[in-house]
Amino acid sequence: MGLREDIPMILKEYDTNKGRLETNRILLDIYEGDLLPHVLSDLKNQLHPKAFEQAKHRPCPINISERYIEKVSAIYTKPPKRDVQEGKDQDKELIANYEKTYKLNTVAAEANRNFNLFQCCAFEPYLFRGKPQLRVIPSDRFFVCSTNKTNPLMMTHFVKIMGKVNDKVVFYAYTDDEFLAFNQDEDILTDLMVDEDGNPTLGLNPVKKIPFVYVNRSTNLLNPKANADLLSMTKLIPILLTDLNFANMYLSFSITYVIDADDEALERNPNAIWMLKSDPQTGKAPQVGTVKPEVDIDKALSLLQTQFALWLETKGVKPGAVGALTIGNAASGLAKMLDESDTSSNRTKQVPYFVTAEEELFDLTINHLHPIWMNEPGFEKNMAFTKGVKVSVTFPEQKALVDSSKVIADEEKKISMRIQDREGALQEIYPDWTPEQIKERLARVDKSREQEEPENEGQGSPAEEGAEATTRESKEKVIETAEAAQ
Repeated sequence: MGLREDIPMILKEYDTNKGRLETNRILLDIYEGDLLPHVLSDLKNQLHPKAFEQAKHRPCPINISERYIEKVSAIYTKPPKRDVQEGKDQDKELIANYEKTYKLNTVAAEANRNFNLFQCCAFEPYLFRGKPQLRVIPSDRFFVCSTNKTNPLMMTHFVKIMGKVNDKVVFYAYTDDEFLAFNQDEDILTDLMVDEDGNPTLGLNPVKKIPFVYVNRSTNLLNPKANADLLSMTKLIPILLTDLNFANMYLSFSITYVIDADDEALERNPNAIWMLKSDPQTGKAPQVGTVKPEVDIDKALSLLQTQFALWLETKGVKPGAVGALTIGNAASGLAKMLDESDTSSNRTKQVPYFVTAEEELFDLTINHLHPIWMNEPGFEKNMAFTKGVKVSVTFPEQKALVDSSKVIADEEKKISMRIQDREGALQEIYPDWTPEQIKERLARVDKSREQEEPENEGQGSPAEEGAEATTRESKEKVIETAEAAQ
């Protein structure tokens, strides 16, 4: 059964995934910074029209999705080690070249962000002007299918959504053997089925393998569910803060009420006046008064803080400890909860997905793309890979967040106890530093100290100078003793 016969199945899968694709589109829109229209849309559905007309001028578009995604998508902060196995020196040279031209660490970091934003991502390697390139396809622009009855979680079709032509959605579908361009009416678009030079592809896939690497977080679904809870929380926080802004407006402007008085001469200032009438039989005198609404802002912010912390916990992120949120520190307080959160558990779980993804990418490149690309005019590295060569990928340990002030205090204590030297202390404080960086920092500190000491000579009383010298001499002896014991 060919790809043409699969078109009805593909269109049915597209209809099934429409809701997920739309949610992904909104998530991408918000992540790219366009949060406000989505907050206002939700507020419009929740508030009375008159209330919305006032609230829409006081929105609080704090976008947590950007900071959250950046925080949990950090497995490429320190790039993985890629080792060539069963290969020769030219294989290492070729792999190093692909790492460079693919801009692999940069593009993979973007894929990692997509993975956490959409629950899936896809790499697309391609050749542009004789140079290998790599990009990530946003997850609102593709879906996958399977016709494998034995393993329905194995991708057999990769489908890109290419936009619209003549108001009809256009699809590019790939299998290991075929490529097909068609629209939502099942029309085959042969004019789009050409290679980079404009030559017809005849519906064949020359790579003989789906030319994409698909990374899926779900172990139960071929196309994962949309990240709806991230979308909901991303909109909920600015909505709750906008509610407080709206309520605060009425705290600032009291409502004036008038009973049994002529309102023609009354100024409606600053915001609202209520005209009331009492029972005419009572004979009561006219009254003028004010009503000042009450809002428990602290409780509302406490609720927001609790919900956000619980949500982070469900994502495998331990929120940082912050004091009580106030209207003055709401934004910075939420940011601090994320900045000081421990994402090591979350990041550790992501690593196996990207180990597999990179190894699949190198397999696709070595065994399917490179043999075709090396024959293209202008391709620089036209050497062949050794048969059977592979690339293994190893990520560094995703370390837990440690309070740096506590580490510094511990190292100071060790030095005072003469069980640690300065180099060892810096290595503990900055575990990612190389020995050369540590020595360079110590040299700069010593040089700065030598420059400061002459300037301080003669300052202070003789007793203070003597005490200072004794303390300094004591610390120097501790360090010298520790270094000598090394």
